Amino acid sequence: MSEYVEGSLSSSKREALAEMHIVELLHSLVRNTYDTVREVDTLINDLSEGKIEIIKAKHPRVRNYKNKSEEMKSRILEYIVRVSPSLINKDIYIKIAYDLERVAQLMNGISHRLLILASRNLLPTRDIGKGMLDFMKTVIDEFEVLRKAILMLTVNPRKTIDNCKNVFKLEDELDDMYRFLEVKLYETQKDNLLLVMLLKEIIDIMEDSADLIKDAAEHLMYIAMHKLP
Repeated sequence: MSEYVEGSLSSSKREALAEMHIVELLHSLVRNTYDTVREVDTLINDLSEGKIEIIKAKHPRVRNYKNKSEEMKSRILEYIVRVSPSLINKDIYIKIAYDLERVAQLMNGISHRLLILASRNLLPTRDIGKGMLDFMKTVIDEFEVLRKAILMLTVNPRKTIDNCKNVFKLEDELDDMYRFLEVKLYETQKDNLLLVMLLKEIIDIMEDSADLIKDAAEHLMYIAMHKLP
């Protein structure tokens, strides 16, 4: 009986250590994706200010950050398959990794569209540029709260839950900002079809990214709730 208990405790400890390492890897993935989001934010600001050549020079950086996120996601999946195939929440951790990596991919898509706009010297109005920057700043805030939630998961799961709820509040704000920005775009930029089309795609992708951050927070909160005493 004692051997069974000892073996059981040893197995539980191994799973706990494996989960801690997965959380560390997720935090690295968050940092890589966060760098991608921040870089796109600077590109949007550059476009608003008409800094065409700077956008062309910075565009490869976004792709590099995106590639790092893809590599980190692969590391997480490989680790789970190799070390933690029996981990209870492994499928949820995998979903979080995919959500975060997908955000990096979407940011790369925004960067590509910004490059097209810059190459054709197509610039948003001051109001649209400001609206896009405000939206991205809130996405960055949302991502930062998610980062804190992941960091606290194995230390203070209740704090993780609180942070996830704050992500949901920011997502509600972003929904309102998206609707306002969409209407404003059609009101002010309707004379140039290509400009409207590309800006609308950028706004849609920003909204999709915010949704993915919310999805990751929902998955994370589920794990945290099961860690409460």
